[in-house]
Amino acid sequence: MIRNKFVALQAGLIVVCVISLAANAMLWQENATLSKVLSKHENDLFLSQFECRQMLSDLESPDQKRLETWRLLLSHYMDRVSSPQPRNLDELAALYKSKESGGRSNYFAELVLNLSVVTGLTKTSLLHYLGSPDETQVTPQGQFLLYRYKLNERNTSAFFIVSNNMVVDTGLMGKNISK
Repeated sequence: MIRNKFVALQAGLIVVCVISLAANAMLWQENATLSKVLSKHENDLFLSQFECRQMLSDLESPDQKRLETWRLLLSHYMDRVSSPQPRNLDELAALYKSKESGGRSNYFAELVLNLSVVTGLTKTSLLHYLGSPDETQVTPQGQFLLYRYKLNERNTSAFFIVSNNMVVDTGLMGKNISK
């Protein structure tokens, strides 16, 4: 009797293992298919419903200045997908200086994002790439450097905290910080 229960238990475990293995194989195959489909769209540009409405409104407007925002956005997008990723900092800095001279927008944002993940970034290098900050403060953690810019026409800010001439912390903020 005990032997029969033991054999039934073993058979049950074998069935569970076979079902688990089959489910695992199906999930692996679905994952591979999904990855293949997504890779075909990795460079697609997606606009929110709000952005689509805004673009349509701007296209219907006689004001050519409203189209300039979209020209810059689409130009930046085409530059990104046509060059190998990730870009090096010097290339980003050159793009920022050549395309956004006198202002800070999407290329500046890309440069900020790339600088925020660099380990061992010195204050000298940071200032070389980004220029003078909009605001500086001395905090217990170090010197706080604040940069304001526009990302897709939205006010944004980034900060870098420097201690002993090294960047020790960074952050990105979605809303412009007022003085």
